[in-house]
Amino acid sequence: MIARLSMLACAVMVAAACATTRPSGELAEARSIYLRLMSEGADRRVEADLLRTNTAIANAEAAFTERKAQQDVDAMGHIALRLAQTAEANNQRLLADRIADSLRTARLQRLLTLSEAQRSQLEASRQLSEQEIAALRAQNLAAEQRADSLRR
Repeated sequence: MIARLSMLACAVMVAAACATTRPSGELAEARSIYLRLMSEGADRRVEADLLRTNTAIANAEAAFTERKAQQDVDAMGHIALRLAQTAEANNQRLLADRIADSLRTARLQRLLTLSEAQRSQLEASRQLSEQEIAALRAQNLAAEQRADSLRR
Protein backbone atom coordinates (compact mmCIF):
# COMPACT_ATOMS: atom_id res chain seq x y z
CA MET A 1 0.00 0.00 0.00
CA ILE A 2 2.76 2.43 0.93
CA ALA A 3 4.68 1.43 -2.17
CA ARG A 4 1.55 2.03 -4.22
CA LEU A 5 1.03 5.49 -2.66
CA SER A 6 4.64 6.45 -3.17
CA MET A 7 4.44 5.36 -6.83
CA LEU A 8 1.24 7.36 -7.21
CA ALA A 9 2.91 10.38 -5.60
CA CYS A 10 5.90 10.00 -7.92
CA ALA A 11 3.61 9.76 -10.94
CA VAL A 12 1.75 12.91 -9.85
CA MET A 13 5.05 14.77 -9.34
CA VAL A 14 6.35 13.67 -12.75
CA ALA A 15 3.10 14.74 -14.39
CA ALA A 16 3.23 18.09 -12.59
CA ALA A 17 6.86 18.60 -13.60
CA CYS A 18 6.02 17.86 -17.23
CA ALA A 19 3.08 20.24 -17.15
CA THR A 20 5.14 23.25 -16.02
CA THR A 21 5.70 25.98 -18.53
CA ARG A 22 9.26 26.36 -19.75
CA PRO A 23 10.70 29.50 -21.36
CA SER A 24 10.79 29.55 -25.13
CA GLY A 25 14.18 29.17 -26.82
CA GLU A 26 13.00 31.68 -29.41
CA LEU A 27 12.35 34.19 -26.62
CA ALA A 28 15.95 33.86 -25.44
CA GLU A 29 17.19 34.36 -28.99
CA ALA A 30 14.91 37.39 -29.47
CA ARG A 31 16.22 38.89 -26.24
CA SER A 32 19.80 38.27 -27.38
CA ILE A 33 19.22 39.96 -30.75
CA TYR A 34 17.45 42.89 -29.06
CA LEU A 35 20.30 43.45 -26.58
CA ARG A 36 22.92 43.23 -29.33
CA LEU A 37 21.06 45.76 -31.49
CA MET A 38 20.73 48.13 -28.55
CA SER A 39 24.47 47.87 -27.82
CA GLU A 40 25.23 48.64 -31.48
CA GLY A 41 23.17 51.84 -31.37
CA ALA A 42 20.40 50.52 -33.61
CA ASP A 43 17.84 52.38 -31.49
CA ARG A 44 18.82 55.52 -33.41
CA ARG A 45 18.13 53.82 -36.76
CA VAL A 46 15.24 51.40 -36.19
CA GLU A 47 13.60 52.77 -33.07
CA ALA A 48 10.05 51.69 -33.95
CA ASP A 49 11.11 48.12 -34.75
CA LEU A 50 12.97 47.87 -31.45
CA LEU A 51 9.99 49.21 -29.52
CA ARG A 52 7.76 46.56 -31.08
CA THR A 53 10.36 43.90 -30.33
CA ASN A 54 10.69 45.01 -26.72
CA THR A 55 6.92 44.93 -26.27
CA ALA A 56 6.72 41.43 -27.76
CA ILE A 57 9.54 40.23 -25.49
CA ALA A 58 7.79 41.71 -22.45
CA ASN A 59 4.51 40.03 -23.47
CA ALA A 60 6.23 36.66 -23.92
CA GLU A 61 7.98 36.98 -20.57
CA ALA A 62 4.67 37.91 -18.93
CA ALA A 63 3.02 34.84 -20.46
CA PHE A 64 5.80 32.69 -19.02
CA THR A 65 5.64 34.23 -15.53
CA GLU A 66 1.84 33.98 -15.51
CA ARG A 67 2.22 30.27 -16.33
CA LYS A 68 0.09 30.40 -19.46
CA ALA A 69 -0.13 27.38 -21.72
CA GLN A 70 3.17 26.27 -23.23
CA GLN A 71 1.73 26.77 -26.73
CA ASP A 72 0.97 30.43 -25.91
CA VAL A 73 4.44 31.02 -24.45
CA ASP A 74 6.05 29.44 -27.52
CA ALA A 75 3.87 31.46 -29.92
CA MET A 76 4.68 34.73 -28.16
CA GLY A 77 8.37 33.83 -28.16
CA HIS A 78 8.13 33.13 -31.89
CA ILE A 79 6.51 36.52 -32.49
CA ALA A 80 9.21 38.25 -30.44
CA LEU A 81 11.92 36.45 -32.42
CA ARG A 82 10.41 37.41 -35.79
CA LEU A 83 10.13 41.05 -34.71
CA ALA A 84 13.74 41.01 -33.49
CA GLN A 85 14.88 39.51 -36.80
CA THR A 86 12.91 42.17 -38.69
CA ALA A 87 14.56 44.91 -36.63
CA GLU A 88 17.95 43.33 -37.29
CA ALA A 89 17.31 43.14 -41.05
CA ASN A 90 16.08 46.74 -41.20
CA ASN A 91 19.13 47.89 -39.24
CA GLN A 92 21.46 46.05 -41.63
CA ARG A 93 19.62 47.54 -44.62
CA LEU A 94 19.99 51.06 -43.26
CA LEU A 95 23.69 50.51 -42.57
CA ALA A 96 24.17 49.16 -46.10
CA ASP A 97 22.33 52.19 -47.51
CA ARG A 98 24.60 54.49 -45.52
CA ILE A 99 27.69 52.72 -46.89
CA ALA A 100 26.31 52.89 -50.44
CA ASP A 101 25.60 56.62 -49.99
CA SER A 102 29.15 57.27 -48.79
CA LEU A 103 30.55 55.33 -51.77
CA ARG A 104 28.29 57.28 -54.13
CA THR A 105 29.45 60.55 -52.57
CA ALA A 106 33.11 59.55 -52.91
CA ARG A 107 32.54 58.61 -56.56
CA LEU A 108 30.86 61.93 -57.30
CA GLN A 109 33.66 63.80 -55.53
CA ARG A 110 36.22 61.94 -57.64
CA LEU A 111 34.30 62.79 -60.82
CA LEU A 112 34.13 66.42 -59.78
CA THR A 113 37.88 66.49 -59.17
CA LEU A 114 38.45 64.88 -62.55
CA SER A 115 36.11 67.37 -64.16
CA GLU A 116 37.98 70.29 -62.59
CA ALA A 117 41.30 68.89 -63.79
CA GLN A 118 39.90 68.46 -67.31
CA ARG A 119 38.52 72.00 -67.21
CA SER A 120 41.96 73.34 -66.21
CA GLN A 121 43.60 71.33 -68.99
CA LEU A 122 41.11 72.66 -71.56
CA GLU A 123 41.69 76.23 -70.36
CA ALA A 124 45.45 75.78 -70.73
CA SER A 125 44.93 74.36 -74.25
CA ARG A 126 42.67 77.30 -75.14
CA GLN A 127 45.27 79.80 -73.92
CA LEU A 128 47.94 77.99 -75.89
CA SER A 129 45.72 78.03 -78.97
CA GLU A 130 45.12 81.77 -78.56
CA GLN A 131 48.88 82.33 -78.28
CA GLU A 132 49.48 80.24 -81.39
CA ILE A 133 46.78 82.19 -83.27
CA ALA A 134 48.35 85.48 -82.19
CA ALA A 135 51.79 84.25 -83.32
CA LEU A 136 50.36 83.14 -86.68
CA ARG A 137 48.67 86.51 -87.14
CA ALA A 138 51.95 88.25 -86.39
CA GLN A 139 53.71 86.04 -88.96
CA ASN A 140 50.95 86.72 -91.47
CA LEU A 141 51.22 90.47 -90.90
CA ALA A 142 55.00 90.33 -91.30
CA ALA A 143 54.62 88.30 -94.50
CA GLU A 144 52.08 90.80 -95.86
CA GLN A 145 54.39 93.70 -95.01
CA ARG A 146 57.28 92.00 -96.81
CA ALA A 147 55.06 91.30 -99.80
CA ASP A 148 53.95 94.96 -99.85
CA SER A 149 57.53 96.19 -99.65
CA LEU A 150 58.59 93.92 -102.49
CA ARG A 151 55.75 95.17 -104.66
CA ARG A 152 56.91 98.74 -104.33
